[in-house]
Amino acid sequence: MNAEHGKCGYSGDLLNNVNGLYFFLPIVLLIQLFIFKDYIFCNKLLVFLDAGCDAYNIFYPSFMHAARYIRTEGLPTWSFHSGMGQSIFPGYINSPFFWILNLFGPDRLAYGIVFVEILKSTITGILFYLFLKTLDFSKFSCIAGGLMASFLGYLILGSSGWYGHSSNVVYFVLMLYAFELSYKKDNWLLFPVAVFFSADNPFRLYLFGVFFLTYALFRILSDNTLRGKEILYFLLKLAGCGAVGAGMSTVFTYNNLLGMLNSPRVSGDVSATNGLMSFSVFETVDLLEGVTSLMRFFSNDLMGTGSNFNGWRNYLEAPAFYSGLLPLLLFPQVLFLAGRRKKIAFACFFFFWMIPLIFPFFRFTLYAFMGSYYKHGLSLFIPFLFLIYGLHGLEHIQKKTPVNGIVLFSTLVMLLVLLYFPFFSSTQFAEKEMINSDLRLIISCFLFMYAGLLYFLKIDKLKNFVKLMLLIILCFETGYLSSITVNNRDSVTREQFESKVGYNDYTVEGVAYIQSVDSGFYRINKDYPSPLGELDSINDARVHGYFGTPSYSSFNKQEYIEFLKATEIIEKGNEMKTRWAVGLLQRPLLQAISSVKYNLVKPDDFSKKSSFYKLSYEPITQFGDVMVMKNKFTLPFGFTYDIFLKRNDFDQLSKTQKDIALFFTCITGNDIPGLNEAKLSEIKGLLKNFTLKTFSENVEQKRANSMDLTYFSQKHFKGEISLKKKKLLFFSIPFDKGWKAFDNGQPVPILQTNIGFSGIMLDKGVHRIELKYLPEYIKPAFCISLLFMIVYMTLGFLRITKLKNKPPLLKNAANKLG
Repeated sequence: MNAEHGKCGYSGDLLNNVNGLYFFLPIVLLIQLFIFKDYIFCNKLLVFLDAGCDAYNIFYPSFMHAARYIRTEGLPTWSFHSGMGQSIFPGYINSPFFWILNLFGPDRLAYGIVFVEILKSTITGILFYLFLKTLDFSKFSCIAGGLMASFLGYLILGSSGWYGHSSNVVYFVLMLYAFELSYKKDNWLLFPVAVFFSADNPFRLYLFGVFFLTYALFRILSDNTLRGKEILYFLLKLAGCGAVGAGMSTVFTYNNLLGMLNSPRVSGDVSATNGLMSFSVFETVDLLEGVTSLMRFFSNDLMGTGSNFNGWRNYLEAPAFYSGLLPLLLFPQVLFLAGRRKKIAFACFFFFWMIPLIFPFFRFTLYAFMGSYYKHGLSLFIPFLFLIYGLHGLEHIQKKTPVNGIVLFSTLVMLLVLLYFPFFSSTQFAEKEMINSDLRLIISCFLFMYAGLLYFLKIDKLKNFVKLMLLIILCFETGYLSSITVNNRDSVTREQFESKVGYNDYTVEGVAYIQSVDSGFYRINKDYPSPLGELDSINDARVHGYFGTPSYSSFNKQEYIEFLKATEIIEKGNEMKTRWAVGLLQRPLLQAISSVKYNLVKPDDFSKKSSFYKLSYEPITQFGDVMVMKNKFTLPFGFTYDIFLKRNDFDQLSKTQKDIALFFTCITGNDIPGLNEAKLSEIKGLLKNFTLKTFSENVEQKRANSMDLTYFSQKHFKGEISLKKKKLLFFSIPFDKGWKAFDNGQPVPILQTNIGFSGIMLDKGVHRIELKYLPEYIKPAFCISLLFMIVYMTLGFLRITKLKNKPPLLKNAANKLG
């Protein structure tokens, strides 16, 4: 009998004579084939258009953009495809899953998403199998646990349109396995690697850190094998290994952290912190949120699927606690684990993580008052807690004491009561079917079957048959319930993807034409969405490969958002609009100063445009239902100002006055030595006498005093300009300290001007201008990562050397331990 058989099986067991992983993998792959068959055979794409339309509006455009950027620009740093420009480092280069997806190429990338998500599901199952094996669980429990982990509700939900969340599950289970290797076998080499993959998202690392601190204490207290100094030494070693992993990831982590801190949702006026901190500490969840939490233990879809979801918030942000129905029946069996200390440890760990589900203030505290969330943290921790507890119960009734029938059937009754209790009978939802009655009946049948089989598990002659039936029903349950989440949804069909709709509409021909006749730096305004999903996409520039102005992102650049607020495109205090930043879509004057040279518009929409718009844009060609327009008044990238207006004066102008004022004056919060200050009364007088003739003259004057662009890429510009007096050279680049400017080879400071953009002061004379972008602090961050990588490799080398130098008997013992 091999080592695996010795650890995960016992005499007479059904699975004694098979390799556990060889048995497990085909089962998982068959269930995945059943769930994802339409996507595997390319009838549909795993890109959703319903409540999961973030797949269509954010993730797919971002994947396309990153794949194209790496091929054309190299290391992803700054991109003008995101709003009017934003740092995009590291741009997925630290994700192993992106590199697999990237193999499909930008044009076929959408077809590869399903295979990457299947890979995540498989890896999650394997890692959890190995985690259970490290805990010396039986082979049957390892296989059952691996199956349930592979189809965890939160993982399948993430695979169904929110792909970053399925990656969260993989990294979390990798950390679980790495922790147990450290704790049980004193093998620390994997833990820094697990932290490295988790640390690219600082908020995720923080949440994982909170969980694993409590998990470490739980393991120490439940095992009672460490004493005093040993406990302190273990925790310090755990923290040290975590620090090494986080250190190795510094070069990827810090820029994401800066991006979060710089975003309106964290440092802007739409932060949720003050509102969440005002909650009463012991105020309980409302009825809808509480019932949603309960129902989502049974299935992702008991309260509806996708856009038909009836629960709290929405399909993704609602609690996603499903880890299988079997653990719900089994987890109370941990009450019968041997030893009072172990029972207390299990109870304390359980109630600690139940508190945030009952009292929202503690959930807000866990999420650092950043928002009312379950995703990233609780939707991951809670189902694994139930899964681990349930499997402990399964182990107990297999190896020690037969199942306690009274507890088992009491648990069954309690679960059925929760399923059928009329929570909404006297509420505003009374007339609405909040809970799917057909699915509830099916879940009830699964619970009855599991309860019956668990009861008969105590009969020795039936054990093998019962285990086989449990695995078969488990396969049906996970496959059926996961299939609802994946398939009862509106997703992109192959026909849609390849026909002239959505991102493949006549925008493709319009952009291709513009790029064939104009090789300079300019932006394109696309005046219509390319809709397929429930919500219109505004990230089209990332897919079609042009420079635009809108951006849909969780963390848009604060300086750009501030400009949109100052020009009254976004109203202050509207957090949603800071994510759905529509850019300069309906503001032709602002488009002109921002180098928006072309406009793509539908003929019907063009006929409804204002007279000024029709004066500004002239049609040059048409493809299908898309007209290509050229802006007659656009200003080149790099034009000059010789007067400035204070920001507080600018704020007193009307919306139209603000647009016109930006043609004549640069806006600043401070005096600019060498430039004349315009008074508010002067600007209002100038605007009062504003005519098309004066506007045209101003445009021609600024074109004559602009930079001649000789070279550009998205992160490097070169140009020349000759000035007769001191002026400010303005660039429509959102202000970022990563940009460095050089005048005739000498560094010059970049000023933040026009609220959120960039400019440099130039004296009279001829200037050779160069702009370069490198993410702020990337060099020291890279050095820190390199240093910790060396530390990790040194520790690994010392451990391997130590094992090699052990006497043969000790070496064999160490190998058996892992």
